[in-house]
Amino acid sequence: MRKAGNTLMNIVIRIAGDKHKDFITLYFAWKEIVGKILAQYSHVYKIENKTIFIAVNNNVWLQELILKKQYILEKIEQITPGIIREIVFFMRAENDKNIPVSTGSKFSSFRKRTRRY
Repeated sequence: MRKAGNTLMNIVIRIAGDKHKDFITLYFAWKEIVGKILAQYSHVYKIENKTIFIAVNNNVWLQELILKKQYILEKIEQITPGIIREIVFFMRAENDKNIPVSTGSKFSSFRKRTRRY
């Protein structure tokens, strides 16, 4: 299964381009980074300015991720060295799976609308 996942990831990277390579790599590796259970309730939302935004659909799982923040950063560093310095966890409805790779100038308004943990 791992080999098939890597093949799919490489196809997606080829289609999306190198600009989104880190996002795609971490998106596909999220289950490996946080584990099967936490990956069911959270996902990589976007990467911007060396910050990874993680959407979480339940405040219980949000707290669990906050407690594992340093461990998650270490795992991310192993997968994509030097790319991520900070993690922002935020609540997002479970059925809202829109996953933008980058929002450009909307970052400042996104920051105002979300609570950083």
